[in-house]
Amino acid sequence: GEGKSTLLDIISGLLIPISGSIKVNDNDIHKSRHFKSFWQDKIGYVSQNIILKDDTLLSNIAFNEKDLSNLDMDWINYIVGICGLTKFINTLPYGLSTKVGESGKMISGGQRQRVGIARALYKKPKILLLDEVTSALDRSTSDIVMKSLCNSFPYEITIVAITHDLKNIKFFKKVFEMKKGKLLKIDYS
Repeated sequence: GEGKSTLLDIISGLLIPISGSIKVNDNDIHKSRHFKSFWQDKIGYVSQNIILKDDTLLSNIAFNEKDLSNLDMDWINYIVGICGLTKFINTLPYGLSTKVGESGKMISGGQRQRVGIARALYKKPKILLLDEVTSALDRSTSDIVMKSLCNSFPYEITIVAITHDLKNIKFFKKVFEMKKGKLLKIDYS
């Protein structure tokens, strides 16, 4: 109700702000279709509601890939590890080739969230937007996933995360609070 998810939708270019603008290097992301596309190609977005197709875990991670035979499996295994899915996948008889069922009904809510994170990481985004992505995880798993997301990348990445769980803010360098639609900085050190 404070506008946090809406803010992520605006940052990602999915929504156009009613007033003001989102600028990247002085470029308004909504003024040019080319620049908006350029901007969105750099973003991995994990919303609160992860939508999975009735297919394998691998197909849901490499979501838009038509040919799964040419995937960089080293990268897939790396991001599966960051998302805390390795142990779970190793218990499955078909591993990454295991089907998740319609809307992911064959796996838990926490596993769905982590598959959604892996999907967002698959394209190696420069900016990762996370909207309550650990809400279905227990404290220990949430800490492991958040710590991995904030510390395990082989390249520089900016993470913008929305959370109601104040224990997650310890992983971030800058913390802001939304109140009545306004973004306020909190000194957190």
